[in-house]
Amino acid sequence: MGIRSFARRLFVGPQTTTTAPSDPWIGADAGNGFGAKRLLRSSVQFDSLAIAKHASNAALDGVQVLTRYCATEKPYWYGFLSHYCDLGVKYLNVCVQSEADFDAVVHAPVPDGLKVICHRINAKLDPSSALREFDFRSISDQAAFTLLVDCDEYFYALRPDLAISGLFCAFPAVGQFYLPWLMCPVLTAREDDLLGFWGHIGKPVAHSSRIASVANDHSFRVDDITNDPRHCSSPAGMFGFVIVHYWSRSFRDCLLKTFNNRFKDSKSSDLSFALEKIRAGDLPARLRLLAYLRVQTGFLPVPSMPTRNFQLDLEERMVRECLNTEDESLCRLTFDRYCEQLQKQRSRLPLYPAAALKSIVDELPSPNW
Repeated sequence: MGIRSFARRLFVGPQTTTTAPSDPWIGADAGNGFGAKRLLRSSVQFDSLAIAKHASNAALDGVQVLTRYCATEKPYWYGFLSHYCDLGVKYLNVCVQSEADFDAVVHAPVPDGLKVICHRINAKLDPSSALREFDFRSISDQAAFTLLVDCDEYFYALRPDLAISGLFCAFPAVGQFYLPWLMCPVLTAREDDLLGFWGHIGKPVAHSSRIASVANDHSFRVDDITNDPRHCSSPAGMFGFVIVHYWSRSFRDCLLKTFNNRFKDSKSSDLSFALEKIRAGDLPARLRLLAYLRVQTGFLPVPSMPTRNFQLDLEERMVRECLNTEDESLCRLTFDRYCEQLQKQRSRLPLYPAAALKSIVDELPSPNW
């Protein structure tokens, strides 16, 4: 069998009709690993000057940020603000669900050149549902584009010659780009030479004028100006833009999230008896997931964790309000042993990112000592 015949069988499959296909190689070059190839062909690809004029901008020049805040973010808040200010963000919109959080945001230090606007959202709903109710029209005129991220998600442009504004210039019909998660669970501020891996989802950046509402934690609802749903949203990973998701910014960060979480999901299903599990030599669901992520093979270089503006002394004080030093030491010992257990059982663990973490948590084994 010739190579062309073999390739035809491989990519097209056996023929069930005597009519020859118009393109026997269809499927052989249909994608690029970051989304449909033909979707990511620019209609203005030859207008290089129009795109190049954005190259001198900061990566997020003309982009505002929409995020959420709760008290557990306080040790890391100024670092988050500084990161986005350094990338060119001028407006950072923060949704809160309590008066205490509102006061904390309003009175927190802010880097020069950044304006932080605090918005109250429904305190009776879980954070995801409350965010969907946010009236985006109240901020749509502040910046040309809007990026939706959480406080442990850091945008990075892995290439220096393209800004987000230039990407939208190259694809004028696209209303929203998805930026892939580059997962990086961190246990200590002293970790160097970090390696990450692709996550199962990402975060959106969209034309502010085309955003109708927040669809969910990972997507805007945008209008379709071309009557072609393919142009509403497109992937952007192939252009070097990523969201580094520090799924834990430290081991203590994961502890704070374990004991202070308003999300209603499998990661927080055992919040009410988390301390009881720790004292029994077990691990709450979120810490099991952290161990699962830590044993994944990292293969993508990640920028150093931006800890210089973290308040690690405050982090420790906040952890002490949740559990004492003995409980924390026992939890860390259990966690380290669980990582060793998972490492030995890797071949039997769920494949990531083939499934979302919310579904994986129920498939993880219990500590077996």
